[in-house]
Amino acid sequence: MKFNYSKLIGFIYSNEKLKNKTGFASYLGVTVQGLDAKLRGKAPFKQEEIAKIKKDFNLTPEEIDAYFFTFEFPKVNEADL
Repeated sequence: MKFNYSKLIGFIYSNEKLKNKTGFASYLGVTVQGLDAKLRGKAPFKQEEIAKIKKDFNLTPEEIDAYFFTFEFPKVNEADL
């Protein structure tokens, strides 16, 4: 199962404290390469990381769902239907 982190990426770049992936990686205590692996679905976000983000940025359960648990669905070719 693959997740779509586009809303999380939007949050990162729109947040004045984080500013970009480098700032977010530093905030999480991971390398930029480690963060990229998480955003590409090659490594999972840890529960502790999600809980920290939720607490520090006062995120609602709906925002957590949108940022971390939005499924990415495979593209369907109309010819295959």
